[in-house]
Amino acid sequence: MEQCERKDENEGRNDEEEVLEGDVVVLKVKSCCYPSEREEEETETVAHVFVGSSESCHPKALQRAARSMRVGERALVRWKTEWNGDEGVGGGSAVIDVQLLHRGPGHPLLGNEWEIKTKQEEGEGWRTPSKGCQVRVAYRIQLVVTRKSEINLLDPLRTKEEPIQHDGREATAEKFKGWGLQRNRGESGNFIVSQSSGNDCVCLGDGSLPRPLERLVESMRMQEGATLFIFGESAMETMKWVMRDILDHGGGKCSPRSSTAQGDLKDQTHPPQPASPSMEASFATNVLNVAAKRGLIIDAFLEGFIPVRDVTGTGEVVMQQLRTGQGEFPSDCPLEDCDVKLRFVPFSNLDVEGLSQTREKTGMDPSPEVMLDMIEKMEFQEACLGAGELPQGLDMAVHLLLPGEVSKVSCTSKFAKTADEILMQTHHAPEQHPKLEMSWVVELVSFEKPVNWYSAEVPELMQDAQRGREKGNKLFKLGKHHLAKVRYEKTLGKLNGLRGMSEEEAELVSTEKVLCHLNLAACFIQLQEFGSAIQHSTKAIEFDPSCVKGYFRRGQALALLNEYDRAREDYQAAADVDPDCKSDVEAALKKLAVRERAALASARQDFTFAFPTR
Repeated sequence: MEQCERKDENEGRNDEEEVLEGDVVVLKVKSCCYPSEREEEETETVAHVFVGSSESCHPKALQRAARSMRVGERALVRWKTEWNGDEGVGGGSAVIDVQLLHRGPGHPLLGNEWEIKTKQEEGEGWRTPSKGCQVRVAYRIQLVVTRKSEINLLDPLRTKEEPIQHDGREATAEKFKGWGLQRNRGESGNFIVSQSSGNDCVCLGDGSLPRPLERLVESMRMQEGATLFIFGESAMETMKWVMRDILDHGGGKCSPRSSTAQGDLKDQTHPPQPASPSMEASFATNVLNVAAKRGLIIDAFLEGFIPVRDVTGTGEVVMQQLRTGQGEFPSDCPLEDCDVKLRFVPFSNLDVEGLSQTREKTGMDPSPEVMLDMIEKMEFQEACLGAGELPQGLDMAVHLLLPGEVSKVSCTSKFAKTADEILMQTHHAPEQHPKLEMSWVVELVSFEKPVNWYSAEVPELMQDAQRGREKGNKLFKLGKHHLAKVRYEKTLGKLNGLRGMSEEEAELVSTEKVLCHLNLAACFIQLQEFGSAIQHSTKAIEFDPSCVKGYFRRGQALALLNEYDRAREDYQAAADVDPDCKSDVEAALKKLAVRERAALASARQDFTFAFPTR
C-alpha cells in the first residue's frame, strides 16, 4: 500500500493555521535521497507546491506532507516512489528533509492549473491593463532546479559576473525583498534567468514579454505585486522566450559552452570555443525539459500603465489615454446622449505642424507630449452625442471620457464616418480600405448633465423634451434631416417611457408627442421614406383628431405614393377640421390634380410604347 510517513523534528514556530486546499506553499527541501541519486552530493533547494493541483510537477507526497505542516515546521518525509511521479526513478523509497517556509492563498490563472498566481502586495484602484497597453513592470523569472545534475546542466546559463537578463538591465531587488528565497548565483536552487527593473514601457501583446507573464500582468492592478508559478507547456513557452537568442540565432552570451570550456574561465588558457548548432539544439531541449518538469517562478510588480480600452471588443475602436480626467469612471462620464463641449483633431490635420510628415517617415504616431501640446491649440467645439454629428468611432469613445481627459482614439474606416457621410455613400460602391486606421486626439471639456427621467418632475421633463425637439428643428432647417430625425426619435422614446402621471401631466406629454410625430413625418418625407411618414402622421392624428398638420402631412406622403384618392380625403379632412386653412387645402388639391394628370399621361405613354397600335 502506498505510504507517506512524517516524523517531526521541530515544532512550528507559531500557531498559524495549517495549509488549506488551494494554498501555495514554499518548502525548503534538503537531502533528497532517491535510490538513483545516492552517489550524488546532498542538494538543497526550494520547492513551490500548489496544494490540490492534479497537474503539479512535484511529488504528491509533498502536497500531502504540506497539508499537515505549519509555517516554520521542519520534518522528515519518507514515501514510496509510487508517490513520486518522477520519470526514471525505480522502486524503493525516498527520504527528504522538509521545512515549510511560507504559505499563502493562490489560484489558477484563467482557470489553468499550470499557472498559479499568489498575491504579494495589494494593488490600487480597479483598472487592469489589457492587450495594447503600455506597461511598466518589474519582473524576475527564476528556473526551479532540484538536482545536482540539473545544476550542472544549467551552468552555461550563468555568466561570470551576473545571471542572464533578457534586456540587459539590472532588476530592482528591493521590490521583491521578502517575497521568498532567491538563490545566489552558483548555488543549488532557483536560477534567475531573466529580470527587468521596469524603468521602460513595454506593450502588452507585441512579444516584449512572455505570454504567461502577460497574462499575469493583465490580472494585476496598479502597484500590485504577485508571484506566478508555472509548469509544463507554460514553463516551456516562457523558457523559449528567455532563450530566443539561442533558439533563433545561436551564439551570444547565453550559448552553451563546449566541453572544453567547462570550469572557471580564469583557469582557461584559451577562450572557449563556440558550440556547434547540434550542441546548441541539444542544450536548448534539455533546458526546456527541465523548465517543463520543475517549473518557473515569475515575480512581478506593476509600476504603472497607460490604459487602453477596446470599445467594440473587436479592436475596431480603441482608446489610449494620454491624460487622466476628473471624477470617477463611469459615473462621471457622458454615458447618455447629450450635448458636449470638446476639442479634437484628426491626425490627417496635423500636417500644419509637420507632424504627419514625421509619422510617414518614422511609421510611428507623434509622442504623447506632442499630441497634448497640439490639442491645447485647438478651438472648442460643441456637438451632440448620439446624433451622428461626430464620426461613429469618435462618438462611441467620447461617451467613455471623463471631463478633462485626453485620449487617442483609433478606429477602422467602418467607424470613421459621420451620419451624413454614411448617407452619401452609395450602396453599390464597395468600401475603400476597410482596414485603414483613422486616429483622433480628443479632449472632453464638459458636457450637459442629462435630466434623470426616472426621478425628475414632469414639468422639468417637458422642458428637456422641448430642448431636444428644438435642437432637431435647427438641424431640419439646415437640411440635416437624418440628424434631426435622430433627435426627434430620442425625445419621443423618452416620452413613451413615462408612466404614472396625472391627467394634466398626461395631456402635456400627449401634446409633446404629437409635435414629435409631426416633425418625424416631415423628416421622413424629406428622406423619401413615405411609409414611415404615414405612420407618424397617423399617430399624431390618433393623439389629436383635430391635428390639421397630421392630415396634411399624411396627404403629402400618400400623394407621393400615387395614392391620390386617399390623399384627397386627408386634404378634405384638414379643411373640415379647420375651415381657416381652406385656401391651403385648395392649393394642395390643385397640386394633387396636376400631379395626378401628369402621372396618367406618363402611364398612357408607357402603355402606348409597350402596345403600339397597328
